Amino acid sequence: MNLCYLYIKEYKKLKDVSFSVDNRYTYSYDSKTKLLKICTNDACINGFWGTGISSLACLVGENGAGKTSILEVMIRQLINGYADFDNAIQVIVVYEDQCELHYWSNMLEELSVSKDSISCQKDKSRPHFSFFYYSGHFAIDQNATPTNTELNGVCIASDGHLLVKDYQDYLNDDNFHMNNSLRDCLNKQLVQNNQRICTMLSDKRIYQLMKDYIIPEYIIIRPNTCGEESIQIKYNIEQKSIAEKGGQSTIELPPNNSERPSKDGLWFDFIYHNLLNYTDNSGEYKNPSAYQTLTDWFGAKKTGNTINDFLSFSRKYNDNDLTNIADVLNELSYIVKCDNRDFFYIPVVDKESGNINQGLFKLNELLNKSSRTFLTARVFDISYSRDLYYPTQLSSGELKLLNLFSRIYDCCITCPKRIGNATIPHVFLLDEAEMGFHPEWQRSFVKMVVCFMNAIQVSPHTLQNQIVITTHNPLSLSDIPSSCVTFLKKQKDKDKEYSTNYNLDIRETFGANVFDLFRNSFFMKNGLIGEFAKEKIHDINSRLDEDKGVDIKEIEMIGDDRIRMYLLEKKSKTKDGNKEALLQIKKEYQKKIKELDRKISNE
Repeated sequence: MNLCYLYIKEYKKLKDVSFSVDNRYTYSYDSKTKLLKICTNDACINGFWGTGISSLACLVGENGAGKTSILEVMIRQLINGYADFDNAIQVIVVYEDQCELHYWSNMLEELSVSKDSISCQKDKSRPHFSFFYYSGHFAIDQNATPTNTELNGVCIASDGHLLVKDYQDYLNDDNFHMNNSLRDCLNKQLVQNNQRICTMLSDKRIYQLMKDYIIPEYIIIRPNTCGEESIQIKYNIEQKSIAEKGGQSTIELPPNNSERPSKDGLWFDFIYHNLLNYTDNSGEYKNPSAYQTLTDWFGAKKTGNTINDFLSFSRKYNDNDLTNIADVLNELSYIVKCDNRDFFYIPVVDKESGNINQGLFKLNELLNKSSRTFLTARVFDISYSRDLYYPTQLSSGELKLLNLFSRIYDCCITCPKRIGNATIPHVFLLDEAEMGFHPEWQRSFVKMVVCFMNAIQVSPHTLQNQIVITTHNPLSLSDIPSSCVTFLKKQKDKDKEYSTNYNLDIRETFGANVFDLFRNSFFMKNGLIGEFAKEKIHDINSRLDEDKGVDIKEIEMIGDDRIRMYLLEKKSKTKDGNKEALLQIKKEYQKKIKELDRKISNE
């Protein structure tokens, strides 16, 4: 079933708004005559977006024009499995099911289909769709309740929502650490983000697609130190309380006796922090006996193979959690490399073959097999890096791109395997998702999304995906035909501001000049240079008109050749700047002559 068209009578600032989702048809609704008209779009090219995508639509408008509000209406009114929709929001929905057009409406007034329209059947029941929603903005909806959204027909993958949801998922497995530090809470989302990325990168299809954009060179693996930090915070609170009563605390954290950066010393460091995490998990941090396991490990006989020693040590305790930790570290030891560094690492790509390193596949298998242990016992931390000399995390833009695609991958591929009755989304709402990207990535964003969605198509028989993009970016808009674009513009009716559709006098957006798109599609009435520079240039021009004196350096710094020469000509006619300006004009012409001579000599 394909979503084709949405009409919104009124919602927030939106008023009488039509949104075409599928450009195979043209749609119009006359709110006065109550007539809905649907015609075939002869300009539409079948298969334009590839075999896995049936439609791609774009919403463009000023800040506050209501782009996100339209996406809200789509989710609130059409979400699959959500029965309690808002009937106060009056809409018309046109959709295609088994090659036949249908419409549903909760408008108070009766509407009819125009006689010269394509046949469209009226349905009494509201249609349902499954959505994926991602926003480039970070915002936590104070009214939202984190739920198991995969079962409710919508996957909300924005940072603000996942920050809450990932932490809730963690607490569902581990409700013991509800009083941990904020940093520890935030790490729960980071852990699950990194696990999603690892799973996605281990898919050969995705690697081939993304290697031209962003593939981290290495996965960095370090000890998880949150147990030590958690206990230290509790110690500090305890010591402060005892000191206020005039006493003295005798509680001390056992020292870390590991020698780094040798490989055995590094494993000893991993074990030390895991035993501290294990102690923190027990909740008996104030009880000296809680550290008996750590003390026993320090005193245990060592053979020189730290991991084997720890495996044997853990078997002496009748404790599944400790045994699971030892098993995970043992499996990890066969995957990672050290090279006398103070961290372990796994190359993502095998440099000899150019294919995905087997270590990445094995790490992904380990994370999925021991997901609960990895998340709750906090055995180790993973991050991604470009090199081993400065193993920092990737840039915010690089992580954002990986997060976006790994979350789509998780909803479409991983989650259905994990949750048997999970709904696979097929309408993907990307709300200014390219925010924070370099202009080159913004230029490639539509292509990346289209290629990715086609790459993860499960089979030719699955439901084709539909994509809705909102953007302020002309580089993205130039990849989208105008028949797929809906423009919104803010209007005023007396003192009330509202947003409605706006028909631009523009022939085509696809492949259009970016500056034309800036000027026309994004309502840039005040020019295409910065407002500060614009005011400075106006000020220089005014002072020249009044002959108040302008420093030649103020004109020389202007980048536009025509504006600079215009102001120099005006400067040459003033009392105090005649000679200075003429010399600068001469330099400008000499520079142009040299450029012409160079072009002539090259030919």
